[in-house]
Amino acid sequence: MGYKRMDSGQMRIGMIMDTPFPPDARVENEARTLIEEGHRVFLFHIDYEGRPAGDKHEGIEITRHRAGKLLYKLSALVYTVPFFRWLVTGKIREFIRKTGVDVLHIHDMVIAEAAMEANKSFLLPVILDLHENRPEIMRLYKHVNQWPGTWLISLEQWQSRQRELMEKADHVILVTEEARHEAAAVDGIPLEKTTAVPNVVRLDRFDVHAADPEINRITEEKFTLLYIGDTSVRRGTINALKAVDLLQRMIPELQFILVGSSSQDDLLHDFTEARGLNDRVRFEGWQQPERLPAYINACDLCLSPLLRNTHHDTTYANKLFQYMAAGKAVVASECPAQAAVIESENCGVLYRADDPGDLARAILELYNDPQRIKQLGQHGARAVRQRWNWQVTGTKLIEAYEKIYKKMEV
Repeated sequence: MGYKRMDSGQMRIGMIMDTPFPPDARVENEARTLIEEGHRVFLFHIDYEGRPAGDKHEGIEITRHRAGKLLYKLSALVYTVPFFRWLVTGKIREFIRKTGVDVLHIHDMVIAEAAMEANKSFLLPVILDLHENRPEIMRLYKHVNQWPGTWLISLEQWQSRQRELMEKADHVILVTEEARHEAAAVDGIPLEKTTAVPNVVRLDRFDVHAADPEINRITEEKFTLLYIGDTSVRRGTINALKAVDLLQRMIPELQFILVGSSSQDDLLHDFTEARGLNDRVRFEGWQQPERLPAYINACDLCLSPLLRNTHHDTTYANKLFQYMAAGKAVVASECPAQAAVIESENCGVLYRADDPGDLARAILELYNDPQRIKQLGQHGARAVRQRWNWQVTGTKLIEAYEKIYKKMEV
C-alpha cells in the first residue's frame, strides 16, 4: 500500500536524536516514509559505539557525533546542569548549516533543548516527536530513585521542560490518541497541534510466518507463554513470574519464555530461583529483531503485563502489534491505551494490572479454551492487516508534514 504523494515537493528534513542509530524501528519507519514521499532525510545522532562519522542507512544520510561515557552520563542531568546542551548545541548547529535542511524533526526531549538552541540561528520549523512521556517513566528508573539521583534529578523540572518544549515546537508527534488528550488536559497543548503516530508493525519487514527449528524444539509439547521486550519490573515481568508460580500445578506443561533484557534481570533470576521455577522459565536475553517473529510463532499466548502509570496508560508497547500480526492471542493488563486496542479488536483478554492472581485467571481461562485462543489470534492478525500497520499509520506522519509545509508557505 502506498502513500498519497504530497504536493509540496521535496523537503530536506533534519532528524535529531541522542541515541545510537540503527536500530530504532520508529525512527527508521518515519524516515523511510518521508523518503518514499520524495524528501531527503538527514539524521544527526550521538554515537557512543565508535561507528563511522558519516554513513547511509535505508536512504537516511547519517551524521554521527562521537562521544564518550561522560556525555552519556551528562544526558541524564540535561535539565539539571547545562553541560550536555553546551557540548552538543554547536555540533547540531554545524549539522544544520552543512546539510541545509528545511525543517527539524527532534526525537525525544533529552536532545530537544540543544536542538532548539542551535535552531535559533536558523529559525526552521520544528517537529517534536515524543516517543514516550519521559518524566513519567523516569519515576520508575532506579538511578532516579536512589542517591545521588534523588538529589540531582528533579522530575518536576523535567515535566515543566517537556511542557515548554511542546509549546515551542511547531507541531508535536505523540504515540497514541490517549497521549494527545493527556497533553491537552495536563499541559494545555492544543489538540490541533498534535498528531498520534503509533509504533505499529511494518508488514513488509515483519515475517508473520517465520520459524526457527531451535525455538520450535524448546516449545514442543509445552504450553508456552511469551514476553518480548524490556524486562524491567515496571513492565510487569515479576507479576508474570508470580502468575506462572500460581499456575504451575494447574498447567503441567506450562512454560514461560522472556526474550529481552534490562538492568533488573538479576531480580527476575533471583525470584525464579527462590520460587523453584527454573524448569518453567527460560531467559533468552536480547535477540536480534529479525528473530522475534519466530519466537512469537512458536508460543501459545503472548503477554503485555505493563504496570499502571501515566506513561503506560497512554502508550502502546511495540510487542502488542507484533503479537497480533503473528496471529497470537494477547493477555494484557488494563492500561487504557492497550486495553482499548484489545477490546475494540477482540484479540485478547484483559486482567487487573499489578494483580498476579487475575493474570493467572486470564491465562487459565484461555488455556481451557483452545478454540478461543485461535479466534482471538485471527482477530488480531486481521486488525493489523487492515488498520494497525505502518502503511496506514504512516499517512498520519505525512499529514503532520503537510501542516508544517503550509506554515512554511505563508
